[in-house]
Amino acid sequence: MFPYNIQPLGDTSLLITYSHNQPDKLLNHIHDTARILYEIKHPAMIDVIPAFETIAIEYDVSLCTFKHMKKVVIPYLEEKRNSISIAPAHHRIPICYDEKVALDLIEMSHTHNLTPEEVIAIHQETTYKVALMGFLPGFPYLTGLDKRLQTPRKSTPRTYVSKGAVGIGGNYTGIYSLASPGGWNIIGQTPIQLFNLSNTKPFLFQPGDTLSFYAITLEELEATK
Repeated sequence: MFPYNIQPLGDTSLLITYSHNQPDKLLNHIHDTARILYEIKHPAMIDVIPAFETIAIEYDVSLCTFKHMKKVVIPYLEEKRNSISIAPAHHRIPICYDEKVALDLIEMSHTHNLTPEEVIAIHQETTYKVALMGFLPGFPYLTGLDKRLQTPRKSTPRTYVSKGAVGIGGNYTGIYSLASPGGWNIIGQTPIQLFNLSNTKPFLFQPGDTLSFYAITLEELEATK
């Protein structure tokens, strides 16, 4: 079990912060723990928000206090689940790498002394993990990006990035769930909808899920619009 402490986070949330020296194992532990906490369905619990080293829990202050919510969650934090892993969902995501939508593919290939075809092949050969969600609703930060493709975010962000754009920022791959300004290096686009408020579960991905990409043509992409 990873050492942790619990503190208030504003007036309506608590924050569980872990100490560690094994970031990959901690992230798996956080995802498992967050899923279990979410399944409690405590009437005062509004949301469970995992991150790289923390889990935030938002609660209804009209139904419980910080001290009460702390007592609720502690038993679930102290269970010994080292040998237990909650099976994540796996998603296969179509992506179009055509230069019409892969706005930074050529520049990235020059930066890394690769051909565009090599960049595409490397990007597809990895199984990625959803580390956390943000900065847009449903936007996944995906770990597992090959070091050959790791690229700093653009020094001047674009004022407009299309919904479904697949980008690289530092050592992460991400997918824009909504049209937005952004500074990630865009190497493709997916027609898959990541965020839909009309669904019972509005987010396609959950932290801990895994995904892989497979290529589609520009015609296939445009046929879905």
